[in-house]
Amino acid sequence: MIADAYDYFIELRDGHTSERPAALWRSVRDSGVWQFWSTADWSWRPVGDRRRVSAPPRRDTLRAVDSRRAAELQDDRQLWAEYWVEFEDGPDGRRIAQSVIRRRCSPEETRCEFSNGNKFWMITLILSEGDEASGTWERVSVAEADATLKVLKGRPGATELGRSGLNDARLEGSFRYYASIGSEGGITGLWRREGDQWEFFSALEWGWFPESYKYALYSIGTIRREGKLPTHPEELELQEIDGERARELEADRESWIRGYWLYWASSTDWEAGERPCAIIREVSGARAWRDELFPGHNDRWVDTDDVMRFPDYRSSDYSWLEKTDRAGAAAFLEEEYALIGVVEH
Repeated sequence: MIADAYDYFIELRDGHTSERPAALWRSVRDSGVWQFWSTADWSWRPVGDRRRVSAPPRRDTLRAVDSRRAAELQDDRQLWAEYWVEFEDGPDGRRIAQSVIRRRCSPEETRCEFSNGNKFWMITLILSEGDEASGTWERVSVAEADATLKVLKGRPGATELGRSGLNDARLEGSFRYYASIGSEGGITGLWRREGDQWEFFSALEWGWFPESYKYALYSIGTIRREGKLPTHPEELELQEIDGERARELEADRESWIRGYWLYWASSTDWEAGERPCAIIREVSGARAWRDELFPGHNDRWVDTDDVMRFPDYRSSDYSWLEKTDRAGAAAFLEEEYALIGVVEH
């Protein structure tokens, strides 16, 4: 289906405006098929039975927009983000910023992330249920949040959300594309260069980031590994690819999933033949990776460190994992939770 086959709508409710809508929707013209724009992974997701969003909103909350405005809303990722800073009172009475929370809302979930001087963006439940929080949090602009994190981390740009390359007009133009190759010959990252400027593709934020945007740490759940990053992409084993292949890799989310596991909260349950209770997957690409568990809080993918710790003999009844594949993960989630499409995003 081509873009002209869609009708686009913004959702206006709870004080939202056409400049900053609550959500972006589209329907396949004359079909009744609906999709929503997810700010969790910056993609269009289907609506329907057994999916995380089962139906579109009421028509009286929707306002039609043209495809150009819809494209602008997709490209402006910061428009969908809100920021708060936590302050503490210093010994001289000055307020001292301690950390930042970023919140993104879309129809399927409210995603809140926490960052400070020592941690990269990590999923948090603070502010996930509304604006009420302990009185130490103050709403700020993206510029103020970035300035705060620059002081805490010693570098600017920590609020960067990346940008999609799928609709980049320069895809076949001035960019040159490269895949980084791992020790076993597989693709471990995606890079592009325009002149002397490098960008890498993040499989966590699903967008392109400047090479100067360095992850301070590799993060998996609550475990942190120091990020031993190359000082320059050319230190990697890079293989030049064409724009069409780069487009395929950016569109293929499964190519960045390194593994799936069935998860039991207790090894005793596994030994007793109980069914697993969740799925874990590893998402990995250039510069960072993450292990995620589903279903987490409010049926979301959430960070976990169970793969890193398995088997954790420090506990007498540690969690248990068994390897599976995409089909096995999807079948389990459909059978156990009557959900489809979860592994697609």
